[in-house]
Amino acid sequence: MRRSIYFLFLFIVSFLGVDLWANDAEYSTSANQIVPLESVDVRLDKEVLNIKHIEVESNRFNFDVDVVYTLFNEGKARETIIGFEAPKALGDNEYNDYFDKPYNSSEKLKAEWEAINKKLIPNSEEFNYSGISNFKVEINNEPSNYNVVDVSKVKDQGSNPYVGYLYYFPVNLKHGINIIHQHYNCFTSSSVMHRYEFLYILSTAKQWKGGKIGDFRLNLDMGEFEDFIMDRSFFDDLKYWKASDGKIIKEIRRSDDSDSNETIDVAHFYLRDGKASFHQKNFIPKGTIYIYADNNYLFGLDDHYIFYSKKDKYLIYYFNPKSSSSNLFFAKDFQSLKILKNLPFARRGAIFKTKFIANYYKN
Repeated sequence: MRRSIYFLFLFIVSFLGVDLWANDAEYSTSANQIVPLESVDVRLDKEVLNIKHIEVESNRFNFDVDVVYTLFNEGKARETIIGFEAPKALGDNEYNDYFDKPYNSSEKLKAEWEAINKKLIPNSEEFNYSGISNFKVEINNEPSNYNVVDVSKVKDQGSNPYVGYLYYFPVNLKHGINIIHQHYNCFTSSSVMHRYEFLYILSTAKQWKGGKIGDFRLNLDMGEFEDFIMDRSFFDDLKYWKASDGKIIKEIRRSDDSDSNETIDVAHFYLRDGKASFHQKNFIPKGTIYIYADNNYLFGLDDHYIFYSKKDKYLIYYFNPKSSSSNLFFAKDFQSLKILKNLPFARRGAIFKTKFIANYYKN
């Protein structure tokens, strides 16, 4: 798994059947930035990244990614090539290795050019399971064709070979402003600890002139009542975040490695309508957008799933009528039953007059 196993009781917990996952994890690919393969005098003035979380079937998720880049070419008009990097769908150890590798940009660029020149086409069966589908690109409002090569097929890449695909497309780069619009679907990873994981690598945007994004906007649409977590690897301050329903983010620290007792900074999102946005100017891209949602197993409940409000202080019943794996609880007593029955109203912000219900949901 990408991270060591840790446990944290959350305010919202649901039960998902463990038979939905293999013993450890199922991995798909991550998303990435576009990068210049030739240009040295092109700035990335603006990036508007829209990420939408979609449940495609019971407990199976993907992300719809729509991103608009505003480039500024300081040089003369010319034909060039721009690439979209996408890591392969990797297994457990490979996944860890990929994200821990400090890739040398010049060596990776050299390997990408070699893959293009040698037309190293991906294996069709492996590529169909790459995790990215329905890829489309427009350049200055005109649809563009693209090709894909498998950069991992390049020999002698040095100590840190790049394991990924490159979507590349020709660009008639005008002097001044150029707009590139990309859209694709990205299937997510899942594991025994996480319902889904989604990664979008930001650091490669430093390859544009100036090493920064002049104006970076990230818009999330995670769906109603979604409870999810994000590593604080790419932002330093919560002041750059806003939520449409006013229920923003809680900062917490989580154990990253049970052996070393190290911790990482994360932000925990509790959003009624699932929408939040991040905005920062002169943004220096670092790290990765890493979004994940814990598998909400019923830690603390007995074998019969009996909910006891006095014992289960931080457990709120979650039931998704679309999901065949959702499980109804039994209530231990009258108060527990009343708390469960009022959950739909609590999640929508109801103010309760009954004291024991109000006190429970204040937790």
